[in-house]
Amino acid sequence: MSITRKRLLVYLVMVISLLMVINLIKDIIRLEKSDQRLATAEQKRQLARQEQAETKRQLAKATDGFWLESQIRNVLKMAKPEEVIVVVPEAVTERAKEVEVKGETAADQESNFNLWLKVFGF
Repeated sequence: MSITRKRLLVYLVMVISLLMVINLIKDIIRLEKSDQRLATAEQKRQLARQEQAETKRQLAKATDGFWLESQIRNVLKMAKPEEVIVVVPEAVTERAKEVEVKGETAADQESNFNLWLKVFGF
């Protein structure tokens, strides 16, 4: 074989090798991108599972009779026919909030009898 043919063959092998390297690099980049897409999809799937679990919990809570009754009482302001509605004055609810905020115990408060006496002015 002549030297020119050998050189031509070497150049041809180099070009083919270069094309193969370029193709491999493209494949590696494509695999990296697909790995990122897979990780993103996995995160979305985990988020969807959490949302599904929360929705199932809310559904179980909503199908509970207690939840339905509390919605009827609190939102619709309705009561059962045999129940008596008691309206608590704002002063009492404010005092209860103050006690709750201060962290007072039952021993720190006055007795109910003394409180009733104050209400009626004795």
